[in-house]
Amino acid sequence: MKKLAAIGALVLFPGCVAMAQQAGPAAPAEAGIERVAETLVRGHKALASNGSAQVLADASTRLQDLGAKPADDNEADRARDWLAEARKRGLETETAPFRGRVLGPAYRSGSLAPGEASETSQLFLAGEQAEVVAIPVESTTLQLEIVEGEGQRNCTPPPTSARSVCRWIPIFTSRYQIRVRNIGERPSAFYLVTN
Repeated sequence: MKKLAAIGALVLFPGCVAMAQQAGPAAPAEAGIERVAETLVRGHKALASNGSAQVLADASTRLQDLGAKPADDNEADRARDWLAEARKRGLETETAPFRGRVLGPAYRSGSLAPGEASETSQLFLAGEQAEVVAIPVESTTLQLEIVEGEGQRNCTPPPTSARSVCRWIPIFTSRYQIRVRNIGERPSAFYLVTN
């Protein structure tokens, strides 16, 4: 009987678990997809600030270990690019070669002016946990919104300058619109990670 009640609750409330989490050492990433988002930001900052070769190599290895890959052909392969740059910066220890995985988190990057939004779509399978994380590179406030194919809002965590996370289990295989809006007052580079 308890099992039927739990299934009924999933059917009646197919929404998501939405959360805004503070970035930084006090808030460690809990799921693989969140670790991917944090790693992307760490590597991005190391590349932009002429950080150490080892930090870039570590970010590259971490992305590979997490199975993260670009969401499409237009997106740069951060793991390969960061490893190549680490070698240019004098990487002293050799890193294992990149081995792509068929499954795992996919990422894309973007940049938004204040008030601007980015939208993409993703097919999520019925009965399998869906996860989406949006994370700004700098502390700029982003609003993440997940909308089901017929326009029904599925997940909208509070706006945050840290990472926004949506998790849910779709009842039906469906295409979802994923929107990221910059509601801050300055331009924002960001990463969007889906699984």
